[in-house]
Amino acid sequence: MLNQQHNEETETPSASIPKSKTRFVRKRDLRQTGVEDIDTLLAILERENRNRKRLSRILPAFAVLYTIFIFALLLTMWKVFGQFNGAFFAFFGVMGIMGAMAVSESYKRAARKLEKLDDIRAVGAWAEALEVPDKEVRQMARKALTRLLPTLRASDAYRLNAEQRQCLAAHLLRAAREEEVDFIMLLLQALEQIGDSSAIPYVQKLKGEGIAVKETRIYEEADACLSALAARRDQEQNQQTLLRGSHAIHAASEMLLRPTEGAASVDPQQLLRANQQD
Repeated sequence: MLNQQHNEETETPSASIPKSKTRFVRKRDLRQTGVEDIDTLLAILERENRNRKRLSRILPAFAVLYTIFIFALLLTMWKVFGQFNGAFFAFFGVMGIMGAMAVSESYKRAARKLEKLDDIRAVGAWAEALEVPDKEVRQMARKALTRLLPTLRASDAYRLNAEQRQCLAAHLLRAAREEEVDFIMLLLQALEQIGDSSAIPYVQKLKGEGIAVKETRIYEEADACLSALAARRDQEQNQQTLLRGSHAIHAASEMLLRPTEGAASVDPQQLLRANQQD
């Protein structure tokens, strides 16, 4: 009895602690153990991936403008000095582009901590990390996905957006060039569960690679994956057809219910006088 009362006394104060304070204590404990909140880590990766994509759209225009600038500069040097040397400027431009696309240390630190958590919520971030221009990050992504991909089911499709699913599909070809048979099998099995129609061209191209001809299990798994993706594509097309049909029916009903425009209005008093005359 005394032990029960003691347990109740020790449990009562914790029950009265507000949720916000409990959340603060949990984050403080995570920081003390060197592990941050997974939402914070995912936000760091997502922010840098977003910035890198924005830069990748700008860099082609920058490269064209920089090439024009170098050409004009070299032409001016030739006219003034009778010689030119553009190696320095070309090197500077290449290094600037590489520096802009390089992975930051904060991204690497977040990836290292995220790898320790081994959380299925990070599967989309790891899929994007496969395309990051950093060997260490790509290796971490492959190790994490080797553990996470086998756990994916069709109900987990929402955990990846369209770009992240495409990263998984596109990596099939890189893995084929490096002859990573086991990882190719994991990718195919995962795409069979959560892939969409955008993965079909990559899987079809994989079947023509030498590794698929050499390894019959890859060829067979690619066939099974294509069947699942084709069925999902047909389902998506049927849903789009039904949606278009429902929109057409809704538009037709609005046309029928819409009042006639331009109809002549009749004064009710005139109708009453006509009845009285009769």
